Amino acid sequence: MDRRDLIKAFGAIAVSASFLSACGRSETGELEAIYTPSFYGPTVFALVARVSDVLIPTTQTPGALAVGVPEMLDHLMLDWADAATGKANIADWGKIDAVLSSTLGQPNKASDADFTKAVQALDAQAFGEGRDEHGAYRRQKSLIAQAYYWSEPGATEELQYELNPVELIVCGPIDEIGRTWFR
Repeated sequence: MDRRDLIKAFGAIAVSASFLSACGRSETGELEAIYTPSFYGPTVFALVARVSDVLIPTTQTPGALAVGVPEMLDHLMLDWADAATGKANIADWGKIDAVLSSTLGQPNKASDADFTKAVQALDAQAFGEGRDEHGAYRRQKSLIAQAYYWSEPGATEELQYELNPVELIVCGPIDEIGRTWFR
């Protein structure tokens, strides 16, 4: 696979995932699954969704669940990743689950407030002094952020990215455009 095919694959994943919604909030505020994962098992997928929601919540801009980050990661691991990458990804989520389980018991059954505190504590550890033992969390946090910014709302609303916002002048009179090619 060359670089161009890789970019096309990421684009296809982003577009297809933006039309899906993996998890929503019920009337009681609990996460409810409305997507059946293909790569992750239901327990791991629920953990991916909850961690994504804590890391990138909905604010003035759509959050990770609203743009479909968990499904995007599921599709990415299923359709793009090789077997070793997929296995490493599952192992990372197993390590994250083990750390969260040590404080929460069953992370997917913990209250939102307790789960948020546990993820914030893990984040502080992962980027603090003893960070060498939390590489799994750092890798998955990075992947969640990348998946979010691959989405249209992540790029256009959060980053306010505009595709080629300037005019490129390939050939023009120097006295009109000055020393630059862009206006």
